Order: sequence, then structure tokens, then C-alpha cells
Amino acid sequence: MPKNNDVNADIAFRLNRAIDFIDDNLESNISVKQLSDIACFSESHFHRLFQTLTGQSPGFFIKRRRMAKSLFILINRKSLAISTIAEMCGYSTISNFSKVFSLFYGVSPSKVKSSFNPHNIKQFNTTFHRDFGNTRLKLMINTESLSRYQANFRNILNDDVYDKLYSRRAFSTKRIDNLTYVYSRTFGMEPGENIHINSKKHFSYYADIKKIYSDAMTISVHLDATDYTPPQYYRHDAGITVPENTDEYKHLNRKNISSGLYATISLELPLSQCHYIWVYLVAEWIPSTFYELDARPAFCQYRLIPDISPSEKLQITYYLPIHIY
Repeated sequence: MPKNNDVNADIAFRLNRAIDFIDDNLESNISVKQLSDIACFSESHFHRLFQTLTGQSPGFFIKRRRMAKSLFILINRKSLAISTIAEMCGYSTISNFSKVFSLFYGVSPSKVKSSFNPHNIKQFNTTFHRDFGNTRLKLMINTESLSRYQANFRNILNDDVYDKLYSRRAFSTKRIDNLTYVYSRTFGMEPGENIHINSKKHFSYYADIKKIYSDAMTISVHLDATDYTPPQYYRHDAGITVPENTDEYKHLNRKNISSGLYATISLELPLSQCHYIWVYLVAEWIPSTFYELDARPAFCQYRLIPDISPSEKLQITYYLPIHIY
């Protein structure tokens, strides 16, 4: 697991600037020299500190992010050619991309594109998906029908939450302008860890910002797709939105979420049930619409932040990035 506590705030601030650069430039050539310059370290020192913070070498981190991005696009953007996807992920030739992808995932990109349907429940019962399994996949594995899958949900969710989801009336779609947020970032998830509880630990840092900007959104941002990311590498940000051009809070890392269309739903539910809403949105809501998932980060807005307890309820709005296919 990454050792977040072994890196002080100033070092983490500098390393996160380099990490954000990677996320924003996966289609380009990225060198350790570039990254070490951004973080203001020597290359050797940067390499060691990066490994300590993330649990990965810079080279592996870049490759893993490119592979995750390409897998997401292959699954969710069927209209794009593999050559286009390769370029979007920093590979100049299909042959090089296919070789790296096949070694990384054990299956070729063409096979994923031609045969994998993210909404086909039976396909989740495979070695490939067990290796990258999470809550969504565990619910789906060995589930033979959508009705049985829904029955699992019926047992997990409160009646009022379940009824609101399946009535569909609570959903809306809205276009969100660019969001700028300052953040605290967590690397890696322990087994059974609840990211909403983890986010709650960081929100007290932003109380003063909330007093200044009353319309600021307290958010948790998912930087990696949990379906395709091993828990030890998963990253999420706990943050608060700030004006895009403000000169304040330069001592805090900041990141942008680009504008676009989002599906939203507001719920009040226990912390222990929060993650299952993402499962529902991706596994059931998306397939029933004319939308596809978009590669922008998904995020939650917290309207009421309770004490840290799985039984306490959150008032939370989910934002799922989508586009019309």
C-alpha cells in the first residue's frame, strides 16, 4: 500500500502537481525529467518520493493510467477506432498499444472492443474481472439475471432509496461548467474501506473556505474507475470548489473538472450504502438511456456531513459524467 503518512504536506503538494500533469497529458510523451522539474526535485529524488507516495514507480503509474484510460474508452466508446484510442492514450502505433495492453490485461484491445459489453451481467464472471473485482463486480458475478441482481440491491438499500432509484423520477441531467477545486488526496484503499468516511476526515480543512464562498461545493472526486483499478492504486480527492481565477489558497493543490453533461440524483442514505448508488448508475441507469459514460471524473457533492459512522445518513448528490451516443 502507498505510505501517504510518510510524505509531508509540502512534498505531497509538489508530487501531486506532477501527478495532475500526468492525468492531463496521457496522450503526450511524458518523461521523468519533465515530472521532476514540475515537482522541483532531482530525478532520483523524485523517483524515490513518488514511489513512497503512490506505491508505484513513475513509469508504471503512467502506463497504468494509460491502460485504465484505454480500457474505459474501449468499453464505453464503441464508435472509436482502436487507432484513435491508441493515440488518445499516448501510443503512436496500434501494434505497440496492442502489445502493451495485452501484456497488462491478458486480453487484446480488439477482443475487448468486439466482445465485451459492460452491461452484460454474465460476462462479469471471468478471470479478467475477478482480478479487478470490486463491489459492483462482486454483486454481478454468478448473477444469472437482472431480476436477481435487482433482488440483491433490494436487500442492500433502504426502501425509500430503492424506490427513488427505480422510480427514475429523481434523476436529472444537467450541464456543469468548469469546476476548480482544492483538495486533499488519498492513495490506496484498505479492504472494506469507505471512501465517504475517508473524505469526511479531510473536510474540516476547508471550513474557512466555505465561510468565504458560501456557494462552494464540498465534493469527493473519483480519479480512478474502481472497476478497473486495484484497490492499492485507487485515488480519490476530498475537496471544495473555489473560483477558477482566485489567487488565494496557492498553498493547496487545485485541479479542474472540465465542463460537460452529468446525470445527477440527490439522496439521503447511510454511509454504508453510498457506494452502491454508483453501481446502480453504471449497471442499470446508463443502459436504459441514450447516454454513454464519459471519461471526466465522477464526483459526489455532500450537503450534510454527519459524524463518522456507517449508520449515519448523508445528504449527497451524485454526478455521473455522460454524453449522448
